[in-house]
Amino acid sequence: MTQVLKSIRLVLTLSVCMIPAGCSKSVEEGPPQPVAGMPASGSTPSASAPATPAAPVTAPVVADVDPLTSIFLGLTTTKPENWTPAILENAMQRVRYIVPGVEGEEPASLVIFSIGAGGEVQANIDRWAGQVTNPDGSPGEPKVEEFTVSDMTITLVELLGSYQGMGMAEAKSNQLFLSAIVDAPSGRIFIRLVGQEQTVEANRESYMAFLKGLKPAS
Repeated sequence: MTQVLKSIRLVLTLSVCMIPAGCSKSVEEGPPQPVAGMPASGSTPSASAPATPAAPVTAPVVADVDPLTSIFLGLTTTKPENWTPAILENAMQRVRYIVPGVEGEEPASLVIFSIGAGGEVQANIDRWAGQVTNPDGSPGEPKVEEFTVSDMTITLVELLGSYQGMGMAEAKSNQLFLSAIVDAPSGRIFIRLVGQEQTVEANRESYMAFLKGLKPAS
């Protein structure tokens, strides 16, 4: 009898152990695994910040505090009020003014620039003569004048003809070219007025006053 009871107990024990919930060790669930291509739970999707557009690069405009005064490269002088500051066209230019045209002509341009030592005076004159040509294409015949202002030697060169300067796609006809080489304390400075003959001629007196009024800026 005793042996029978032991057998019954053994069968009951084996039956209970065969039930998974009662016999196997429970497995703890880990954190949910992220699906490929999706952010993990609890994380904030990263958004790329929009690129800031680069600011446009423009050449500066040199504006005069006094519309009747021009200050540049350690010098100052007087100028007409209607010579208006304009955008510089290249790195050599320091000041550029638009000179109104007369009787429907296009405006002329007065440019002040410096290029280091600036080269020999005669070499500059020869180069300009090749840029302002006669109707037959031959180099222009420069008129050269030299004078002194505030202990500075100024060489003034005048040419008339078809002008094609550096960077110009084609020549412009009937151009009056006035260019002054100023041996200033800061180095050699070039002051050039170029435009249609009638417009430049109408501004010749103002241009000469601009040159002869040059003095060191205080």
